[in-house]
Order: sequence, then C-alpha cells, then structure tokens
Amino acid sequence: PAGVDHGYVAYWPEGRIELYRAIQEKRITPTKILLNIVNSCTLCGICDRQCYFITNLRPTIVQKALKQYIVGLDRKTLPSTPGDQVLKDLQTAIGTQWASNDPTILCTYTQTIHVGKSYRQLYVTMPKTTEDVSTIVQIANQHQLPYLPRGNGTFLSVGLKTMFAAPLGIQRGIIIDTSRMKTIKINPETKTALVQAGVNAYDLQQAASTYGLRACLGEAEAYVCSNVASHGIISTWGNTYGWGADHLIDAT
Repeated sequence: PAGVDHGYVAYWPEGRIELYRAIQEKRITPTKILLNIVNSCTLCGICDRQCYFITNLRPTIVQKALKQYIVGLDRKTLPSTPGDQVLKDLQTAIGTQWASNDPTILCTYTQTIHVGKSYRQLYVTMPKTTEDVSTIVQIANQHQLPYLPRGNGTFLSVGLKTMFAAPLGIQRGIIIDTSRMKTIKINPETKTALVQAGVNAYDLQQAASTYGLRACLGEAEAYVCSNVASHGIISTWGNTYGWGADHLIDAT
C-alpha cells in the first residue's frame, strides 16, 4: 500500500531492502524522509507471501529492522532533503511529491539504474503523462544533464554492475521512473492494447480479463522453445526468434 501511495522504489519492499543495505554500508546519511518511509509500512506481511515464494526473501524482516533502527535516531538532528534549482524546476513542472534528490530515496535505485558512487547531481522523477516526460527532458536539456528512463527494474540489474553499466545505467542526471504511467486502452475487436510505459504484466493481465481476454506476456522465443527460461535479446534464442515478436506493434 505504501508503494502505491508514494511511488518511489524506497516505499516498496525491494526498495526497503536496498535502503537498509545503504544504511549498513554507510553509503548515505539518512534524512528526515526516512521516518516517513519506515512509518508508511503497516507490517501487514503481504510482501512476504509473494517474495518468499518466488525469491526466498523476507522483506518484513528488513522492515522490522528499519523500524528498530529509527528508534535509536535523534530525530531532531536528521537533515532535511537538499534542494537546488534543478529540483525546484522539476517539482514545479510535475508536482512537489514526484521529484526528489534525497539520497534516502535515490539509494534504492542503485541495483537497477544508478551506477555511480555519489548522489550528487542525481534526481528521480515520477511522471504521470507524456507531457510530464517531455517537460522533464526539456529541463534536463536546459541544465545540461543526462536523463534515463526506468521501468519496474529487471534481471538486467545483474549486469548493471558489469558490462551493462554504460548503456543501461546513469551516474548523474535525471532518472525518469515510469511506474506511475499506468494508462491501458484495450480494443477487444482487434485484440490489441495501447499501454503507457509503467504498465507491468499483472496490470495488463487484469485489464484484459475484464474483456474475457488473456494477454500473452512471455517472450516470443519462450513459446517457440516450450517455455525455455531465456532472457530476451541477451539469450541465444533471442538471436534466432527475435525479442518481443508478435507482442510489440509500435513504440514511441
């Protein structure tokens, strides 16, 4: 529920794990927003049901550790979120809540897009519309900053630390987190879906089911190869059968 309300990865189970790791490794000095992140979790345990089944992880253990950690903090000495002109421009454009340069939030992107050791001149934005994205890009260009979009985070996080760091990572600049872009338009007659960049497989499957349809979301080569677990363009199957074939019609 906290992730749905606040958006940033820091409010989701995987983000809390990365946040605790950053604190333990002393990569960040927590700011006041840490209290909001930690207190937003109700310890309902829903994340454990899925994460333990799929990945053998127990996020609730980490969240309990975070709650214990903030008990020992002197809350009066916690620094506030830093601010500058870039952040001001971004927040004016898309809303105060949806742009941040707080290291407490930024450190949770280190496994999926941020490859630098410093959070200086790094920002994360959460656009809702195409117009928001356009404005963010304009602001990035005005301040001569690079920018890079992020989806939901993928298996490429494994390669982000090695050969994929340059093409898939960003050291400084603006992260465009697309996970708020959830619009889905389904045409039941043509059996096609027009989706925004933040739509995940579960979102699309839910939307399709209301029309009595099922979305084919696996990789094209996985179907040809009888559900072989492969990794798209990185696998040898991808070289033969293509990636996203029969699913992707057009992209902007």
